[in-house]
Amino acid sequence: MNKKIRKEPLSHSKWLFIVLFICVFIIFLITMFAFFQNINQSRRQYSYEIIPEYDRTMEKIVISLPTRNSLVPALSLDSHFQVLQYIPNYTQVMIILPEDRMEEIRTRFKTHPIQNKTMLRPFKIKTLDKGQFYLIFAENEKLVNSGLMENITIPKGTVWAQDLFEPAKLSNGKNLLLMPETYKMFYSDQGNDKEDTVNVQPDNLFLKRLLSENIDGLRTPLIFMGGNVLVDRINGIKIAFCGGDVFKDTQIVWRAYYEEKLNKEDFSEMVKNYLKVDKVYIIGREDKPQPSYMFHLDQTMILLPDGIAGVTNIIGTEPKQNIKDINEIKSFLLETKSLLKKIGYKLIEIDTSIDGVLNHQFYINSIPYIDKVTGQRKLLMPVSIQKPTTEEKALIGKNISSFRSAGYDVVTVPSESTDFNGGIHCLINVIE
Repeated sequence: MNKKIRKEPLSHSKWLFIVLFICVFIIFLITMFAFFQNINQSRRQYSYEIIPEYDRTMEKIVISLPTRNSLVPALSLDSHFQVLQYIPNYTQVMIILPEDRMEEIRTRFKTHPIQNKTMLRPFKIKTLDKGQFYLIFAENEKLVNSGLMENITIPKGTVWAQDLFEPAKLSNGKNLLLMPETYKMFYSDQGNDKEDTVNVQPDNLFLKRLLSENIDGLRTPLIFMGGNVLVDRINGIKIAFCGGDVFKDTQIVWRAYYEEKLNKEDFSEMVKNYLKVDKVYIIGREDKPQPSYMFHLDQTMILLPDGIAGVTNIIGTEPKQNIKDINEIKSFLLETKSLLKKIGYKLIEIDTSIDGVLNHQFYINSIPYIDKVTGQRKLLMPVSIQKPTTEEKALIGKNISSFRSAGYDVVTVPSESTDFNGGIHCLINVIE
């Protein structure tokens, strides 16, 4: 699926600029017509809803692996295995991975208890002799051009399955994956800088490998990561929470495609349409991206049944270093708590030490689900410290008690995934 993005304008004679402007304007009108027609078609074609994560039974999950030359190759499957040993016996595991790692992963699973419940979904990779990336950063107004590069591998995949899509359930019982326009970037094998526009492809086309008779897919015009979008229902109202970066990232791509600034009202309407909610709440200041040490909402809060929300609570003495980052996070948390209370949530605090925050270790990055066999609500809570101090043991115990007060049987999961700035919730996407 090729897209065209607008590159920085080059110097032209006045008459050529006018002709070009008229052509672009006509293309813009045609594109916008097709875009909104696509939205209407999506409404007609699909009838679905997003089930809050706490009401899913973990019957089917997705994990994802990157190419060997990824930035996090050391993560391998070790951190996944740490979590997988605690999932229910009935859980089916789909692994989406680059084809050059098939034998490696198949061998690793030969001796694993869940090998018979595992389905490998390999995707093809290729190397471009010359190409360039167009990257999305919330702190920028425009896509960032990597410049011409040689021997680049695409797609790279990712280890963070949670960020790839938002699962939904069709009215006929099938699963539906709501996929963002792209994951982190677009790429092109065209290195010609003389052209005013360039054909690009999103870096998440490999998600097609997950589609089957029982799983459908719907690509959205939104740019989001699943860990930064939370859907819930409270007092009979369906709501969606989006981190501010979701809005900023979508704005960046909108500007590149349509040369128009997307306002917050139109963005909210798109979110309502695709996530099938009544209200949308954007958390985060418009003039700044989300905190670098709390870049997704699943590090900030967790939604639980009966109008309960767990929120990260920072404890400990503030260090002299990183004081600006800590204050930024506290401000973000204060905004989150204020909003949740205003909506009507009952809050429970899930403590995290300052040292934990600075190492992306959030106990709130947990996985809630309903055990299909017993009907018991369970929650997998990460424990990142192998040899916790007395203070840390007390903190872990307090958090277990807090989750138990919300009706959960808590299972602690030792995990090293925080070494790569993510948690166990980031590693797994629970489809149903």
